[in-house]
Order: sequence, then structure tokens, then C-alpha cells
Amino acid sequence: MVQRTAFALLAALVAPVAVFGDEAPPSPAAGVDYRVVLRDATSGERIEIRRRGNVFRHEILDGGNSAVIFYETDTGISTVVDDDAVYILPSGISELAGSDASAMMHGLSDSPVEWTDGDPVSVAGEQCREHIASGTREGGPLSGRFCVTPDGVVLAISIGGPGQVGREYAASEFARGAQPVLIFDIPRPPGD
Repeated sequence: MVQRTAFALLAALVAPVAVFGDEAPPSPAAGVDYRVVLRDATSGERIEIRRRGNVFRHEILDGGNSAVIFYETDTGISTVVDDDAVYILPSGISELAGSDASAMMHGLSDSPVEWTDGDPVSVAGEQCREHIASGTREGGPLSGRFCVTPDGVVLAISIGGPGQVGREYAASEFARGAQPVLIFDIPRPPGD
């Protein structure tokens, strides 16, 4: 069975109805491969996000959870590998925390999202710009602050609102460049 922390990355979100404003952060640019490790400000848990071509790979590095999530952007399919089990799920980029700031906020909000540009800052030695978002979720206010590079890499996330209060992640490691081919070998269940 997929552990709860793996599902935290693939939380079931409401159908998106939000629209992006002029100040929405950029989505990930094509051809940008990278590795980023996001650390939870409260628990210290680390999530590694790697991108190679059209595949995002999420792995929780702490806490004994062995789940790895692959998301293929061209098919909209997520493959969750948990111990010896493999699950294939239709999903969207909005459901993967840390892959696309605009899509993530869009997927969390029940209402149109309003964006405001913040200041440029440095996170993990990389320049990024803060983007502040507001919307609603389950009738309450939803807020988000994302630090995103010009080519769409998310280096920091702070979300507040129903079901999201206190979630803060910031990159502790970041590197652009080619990613190891072998770790992107997506397991398939028998018969696929």
C-alpha cells in the first residue's frame, strides 16, 4: 500500500477552476533538466525532485519511505513505486508539489488565483523571484508564496489555508544538468 507521505505529493485535489494572472510564475521550460532537494521547514523531511526530458521524478529521502513517483508530462500519467508495488494513476502536474508553481496553486484553489510579483532572492545559490498567490479552498482563504527561477524551477514553497497550513519547503540543494538515465527507468506492472 502506498504510504501517506507519498500521497501527500499526489494529494487528491479539487477540479481546477482558477485562472492565471499576468504575474503568475513561469511553468517549467522545455529542455531544462535538474535536481532539487526541498526541505520541509518544520519536520526537516527532504523531497528530491529530478527532471529529465518529459519526466519528473519525486522521492522522499527521509523517514524510511521508499516511495518514488514518476510523472510523465506528455501522457499525464503518474507511476508510484512503493516497495515492491507499482501503481499507475492518471494525474496532472498540479498534483505534484514542487514541479510547477502555477499549476500547483491552480489545483489547490477553488476560485480564481490572484498573483503578485515579489522580490528577487537567492535560494540554494540560485536566483529566483517570489510570486505571491491568493485564492480560496473549502470556503477559507488560501495563500501561496513560491520562489521560481526564470525557467520555471521551483526553489521554495509556502502554502497556507485549509488542509495546507504551515507547509513550507525550501531548496537545500540545486543543480541544473543531465540526470542519470538509470534512475528514470519507470517500472511497469506485469501485462503493461
